Amino acid sequence: MKKILTRVGSFIKSSFGAIILTISAITIVWHVVIWWQGIAISANTHIVLFLADILIGWVLLDCLTYFFAQFVLPIQNQSDRKEIYKRVKDFASNNSGPAIFIKNGYVIEHEGERDRKKPGVVVLDTASAAVIQTDIEYVEAVGPGIRFTKVNKIDGEEFIEYLAGSVDLRTQWKFVGPMANEQPFINPPTYPDPVQYNKMQKRRQETSGWTRDGFEVSPTIGIKFRVIRKNNIQSKSGVTTHYGYDPENVWKAIVHKSLKLEKDKDSQDLMKWDELPAHLATNLWREYIRKFKLEELFTSTDEVSKLQTIEDMMNSRVQREQVVPLNDIGEPILGHLVKSPEFEHLIERGIEILEIRIRNILFEPDLEKKIAEQWSGEWLKTERKKEELLKKREASSEAIIRKKASRKFANLSSSLFDNTGCQQDIFSTLQDLIEPLKDTIAIEGRENPELKDVNKTLETVWKWLLTSKNQPSK
Repeated sequence: MKKILTRVGSFIKSSFGAIILTISAITIVWHVVIWWQGIAISANTHIVLFLADILIGWVLLDCLTYFFAQFVLPIQNQSDRKEIYKRVKDFASNNSGPAIFIKNGYVIEHEGERDRKKPGVVVLDTASAAVIQTDIEYVEAVGPGIRFTKVNKIDGEEFIEYLAGSVDLRTQWKFVGPMANEQPFINPPTYPDPVQYNKMQKRRQETSGWTRDGFEVSPTIGIKFRVIRKNNIQSKSGVTTHYGYDPENVWKAIVHKSLKLEKDKDSQDLMKWDELPAHLATNLWREYIRKFKLEELFTSTDEVSKLQTIEDMMNSRVQREQVVPLNDIGEPILGHLVKSPEFEHLIERGIEILEIRIRNILFEPDLEKKIAEQWSGEWLKTERKKEELLKKREASSEAIIRKKASRKFANLSSSLFDNTGCQQDIFSTLQDLIEPLKDTIAIEGRENPELKDVNKTLETVWKWLLTSKNQPSK
């Protein structure tokens, strides 16, 4: 009895059951009205009208479903209209496939959504792309917009399409290693909570490397990366994203997967596309850190520290096809180029690393204190040498300026004696001596207020000479 009632309830909830109940109710009402008015209609006529109403109601429901289904998703072509109509009908009959939304590369779905092995729909925002597959092959890369999954028939067998993986088309930063406020080398630990302490130590091990003289160093490494944007192609849904959609590189990022070995589980697993940049960066850090001693990381040659050299080499290895190698003590082997396997691996996966940064270098606190003191002493010596050199340069500059000033004074003072010849009296001689100086200072005094007083003094001397010259000599 319970099963029968359950089936009846399911039938009533379905579209066909709703049509029959509605038309039955309308037929009963009309039958009552006709009986009340005394109009004679045969039973066959009632049956024919009832069946005609069912047919009309079913066609009307189908047409309205096709019309309103177009507003469920932002579809733009006729083939998508037919597909969304099918999906709405399947949903109404509880026979629908998975409906998946991908936002910024992350899949948003209900629990158990992908377990529905039937045709469904995948909706991607403008920052997302994905790859569709079946159980036997990868089908295609899809960009922003809508992609209806279908049934593919191969050699008479049916295979349902489903989501293989998704990517975020935006430029991303990923950081590995200790956090800025952590000091994992302190003993006893600063974290009283064992769980937090273990997490901190795990972050330390992510970038842990050993120098040439046997000291452990663990930095924070930042990696800026994205899917290669060689071509910006419009998706099949007619969407052009400003993040750049290149189906070839989206395909490479998802399909060409690498294996990773979990140390704690000793098992192999597939590496996700956004895990590869950090994996390559940490391996490069460990490769180059062992070429230098700890104290060399903080000493500079030609204003470039060895730490900066490591960072530059890491960026070169992921951005260039060929690089200049370093020997075992960190010196470049000039005139020799080698291929970069990291660059080739990234190209194969359709990924590019735009920048690698090394920050927050952490190691044993005692060593850090010792190096800081040593660096402070070296810095003080360097600054004193710079100060002495600066003083020498200033003294040299002052001597040059004095010579230039003396030469200019001599030229100005003697400028009027070239054509006037020997003066007859001392007042005229002094006038010829002062006049060029007075005129020059008057001009330069407009921009230099300090020369105004000098100009006033020369004007006073000039007037005195003019007055004395006109007075009869005693």
